[in-house]
Amino acid sequence: MHITVSQQHGRVPVTILQVHGQVNLGSAHAIEQAGRSAVDHGSRYVLLDLSEVSSLTSAGLRVVHTLYRLLGSPASDPSGTVSKSPYLKVLNPSPDIRRVLALAGFDSFIDIYDNLPQAIASF
Repeated sequence: MHITVSQQHGRVPVTILQVHGQVNLGSAHAIEQAGRSAVDHGSRYVLLDLSEVSSLTSAGLRVVHTLYRLLGSPASDPSGTVSKSPYLKVLNPSPDIRRVLALAGFDSFIDIYDNLPQAIASF
């Protein structure tokens, strides 16, 4: 597993963390560290590119949630409904990984995109 970090500019600068390989207990820490490093260096908007990820375990879900919390979760309205994160988005997960994210409920608080330009423009 390896991670490529890049920047793209839309309305705001977006840091793209492109993950290659399996996201599991052995690799989740590296993704978390890449996210923390990006935030420590001033990134406020992160696009997690999962297009090259072949599997996502519960450790992978934990690291996505950690990134969500690290970037700041949006406030909930008085009814308790949490809006989607303006700071973290996911790009191009495979159908299986999209299903895992949906089953875990992540699609209720993180937007998922299949198109890089649309994802960048959403920030």
